[in-house]
Amino acid sequence: MKAVVLCTLLVLVLSGPSAPVWPNRWQAAFTEIHMDNTSFFINGTTTGLYSYDYPNNVTRLDRADGSQDPLCSTTVPGRTPCSQIVTGGNRYLYFAEKNSCCICCVESEGCGVLSPNWAQNSVYLQTLTGPNGESLNEWTNDDDGRAYYVERASDHAPYQIFRTPNKDILLFHLNTYQQSFSSQIFQLPPVCKNAQMCQAPSVCARFRQQEPLEEILL
Repeated sequence: MKAVVLCTLLVLVLSGPSAPVWPNRWQAAFTEIHMDNTSFFINGTTTGLYSYDYPNNVTRLDRADGSQDPLCSTTVPGRTPCSQIVTGGNRYLYFAEKNSCCICCVESEGCGVLSPNWAQNSVYLQTLTGPNGESLNEWTNDDDGRAYYVERASDHAPYQIFRTPNKDILLFHLNTYQQSFSSQIFQLPPVCKNAQMCQAPSVCARFRQQEPLEEILL
């Protein structure tokens, strides 16, 4: 009887989906939904583009409106585009409309490029059907507060991240997902070339005193 149970469990483990992992290089547009911390009512939305290249140690996260992001909004308040550019071991905050740029924090402080395996300790929840009929695997992760992560089953393309500490949802548009795109997007704007560290009251100044959380630095 014990042998039967063990064999059944082994079959279930082997037949389940592999742990979530990001492709080494990808780009996709997204919609971000911000909710109230207590009521979960929607406070606002924005759109953006996520560009990721792990082998070259660079990332760029562009938001059309950075007013709901803790790093962007405490550095330059107001509804203005904000880009987080991670390159050369620094995480830059670039505000195109303001022609302004500063360094939020550095790789040694936990602000580098996120590992493709950042969600490897997640627990599989279920397989869902996506908007276009694709299979999606849903996972949950408690490393830095509960997060729910959904990826396309066929190729690990990111689909959705719901981070409960921040009460926000990143919804990637799978029809924009691609692994081949120009590396020009990772080039630093001229104003960032001599950028200084972001100063208080920016959350960045506080982050440099402790390890940043993944749900903010995605």
